[in-house]
Amino acid sequence: CGFRKEKNLRQHLAGKRHAGNAVAARQVVAVFRERAPEWAAELSEQRVTHEEREQELEAVVGRAWNMNELAHFPMHGRGKRRFRQGQEALAAGETTYARQAQSASILSPSATVADLSAYQKARLWRYCHGAMSKSPELADVLFGVAGTHPHLVRVKEVFESVEAFLALENFLVACAKHRTVHRIVDLACGHGLVGLLLAYRFPQRQVVCVDIERRAAFQAFMDAFDRWGHKHGKASTPVMENVTFLAADNAEAANYIDAQTCVTVVHGCNEVNRDCIEMAKANDALWAAMPCCVPSDLYLPGCSIRLMDGLNADT
Repeated sequence: CGFRKEKNLRQHLAGKRHAGNAVAARQVVAVFRERAPEWAAELSEQRVTHEEREQELEAVVGRAWNMNELAHFPMHGRGKRRFRQGQEALAAGETTYARQAQSASILSPSATVADLSAYQKARLWRYCHGAMSKSPELADVLFGVAGTHPHLVRVKEVFESVEAFLALENFLVACAKHRTVHRIVDLACGHGLVGLLLAYRFPQRQVVCVDIERRAAFQAFMDAFDRWGHKHGKASTPVMENVTFLAADNAEAANYIDAQTCVTVVHGCNEVNRDCIEMAKANDALWAAMPCCVPSDLYLPGCSIRLMDGLNADT
């Protein structure tokens, strides 16, 4: 059995598929070195020779992203000591202990790019590069903000926003076959990354980002799109000219919503999701929601019970 595995390995390493993957990995490394030179230098700074640095970059950046790697990032509910131990183990290549030290099921909502190790930054870049391969400049936008404002970019929000954007992109493309959508209204937009990604993807549609205040992260992303994004119109036209920010309560966005609108709400809390969906339905608009939390009292009345103090489900 061992001989067969070794033989299969030798055949794989000598095959065209492996050779093609190796070429693709080197190409990704070249892009990483060009687009994120500071992170590339940080990742390989412990290596002495040029060959060792190249091997490090190819081993970390060259391989494709896997969603199981989320366990390698800061998780919610883990103490600072255990987090530090996990980071040290990860830096030393001890990924098994690192996963145990960071054992949890929810990404930390407060961890920013500034908290990441060189390895984690490189893998975050690899995720963005692969997830948005049709528009590689979008990875430049994220890296640009992460490089200049590392404390503004929360790791959990990057993963959530990119995944939400990809789902919404497919949703809007599919809906376009059946009805016209001229406007996208992103309610409770927060940092605004989802709405801005949609505005960049659909430059012919007006995008209204709504929140009670314009966050510093929103402006940082806007500036990054104007710097690294591709212009769709005249050279003098801002990349994000189709974006409007409305500093208001969600209810005040009703005037922007009609039958040719898609309402989006990503990571809305408590009754925000319900109110946004009802507002969209009242105006015959499309809607898409990715809730932050779904309290049973609001969404499942009569389907749950509360036990008195001192009682449990076995009583």
